[in-house]
Amino acid sequence: MKIYLIRHGESVGNKLNINQGQKNNFPLTEQGQNQAKKVSERLANEKINAIYTSDLQRAKETAHIINLKQNLIPINDRRLRERDFGDLNDKGNLLIEWESHVKKMVEQEGLNPEEVKAPNGESDKDHWDRIQDFLNEKITQHHPDNTIIVVAHAGSNKIALGITGHFSKQEMYKSYQRNTGLNELEYNEGTWKIKQVNSICHLGEDVEVD
Repeated sequence: MKIYLIRHGESVGNKLNINQGQKNNFPLTEQGQNQAKKVSERLANEKINAIYTSDLQRAKETAHIINLKQNLIPINDRRLRERDFGDLNDKGNLLIEWESHVKKMVEQEGLNPEEVKAPNGESDKDHWDRIQDFLNEKITQHHPDNTIIVVAHAGSNKIALGITGHFSKQEMYKSYQRNTGLNELEYNEGTWKIKQVNSICHLGEDVEVD
């Protein structure tokens, strides 16, 4: 089975440099819509069996634009959502607040960093588990010859690349996912092969990060 794993196009939150998580449910900018059209054109001649998307607005919009060349019905799946930072989403600098919260919980409570939950939100493990659950389900649902498109988010895509073994857990968070960056994953008889990572040649920039 082949998976084209794609980050959503530029959103209003991206343009404003806001770490969006799940609670900031911004739409695409005009630039984001154009990016989605370009990745749609890139995949226009591919035989796609299904399109799955996070149910957050920026991902759904991207999936529906991609679908203009496929004539399928994109399927919403909450498991593909970006990380849920819970109450930290309301803080000024989300990632700094998250790192501070993890450090505090590790030092004061002796917790494994992967199991530290954001207040009313998720842990690293929670996010990993739902992405893994999605991938495992699609492996069993689809014929080995099928090709699917999955539209998600930078964080969720990085975790998928960790689950497949392309990056270690330490490396995956340091990797980069551009808006509409395309990752090409293949699964065959229990083995993942990653053929492209963060490819954006459809944007006129031939960039791929291994």
